[in-house]
Amino acid sequence: MFKDRHALRVPEMNLRKTLYSPDAKTETPRWALAFCALGLFIYQSLDAIDGKQARRTGTANPLGELFDHGCDSLSTVFVALSACIAIQIGYYPGWMFFQVTV
Repeated sequence: MFKDRHALRVPEMNLRKTLYSPDAKTETPRWALAFCALGLFIYQSLDAIDGKQARRTGTANPLGELFDHGCDSLSTVFVALSACIAIQIGYYPGWMFFQVTV
């Protein structure tokens, strides 16, 4: 069974946002921003809960922790891209590249 199903939701929600502003220069609808904020809140909440639940049930192991950190690092790229689109940083591609990669 796939442990971190919530890790798949962040890229999907941010993909919807990039459809409205693929160049990060145009304004996105407010509902898309709210939807991404809600998705980020749910993702962070579930990410914090799953480790505690694994420790409580005794199913925590180093491989699960490594997998969790891998999913977190992958979703960080999408969260940073979403932030760049929200503040319309597409006019400064150097800053956008720096924001997403660092």
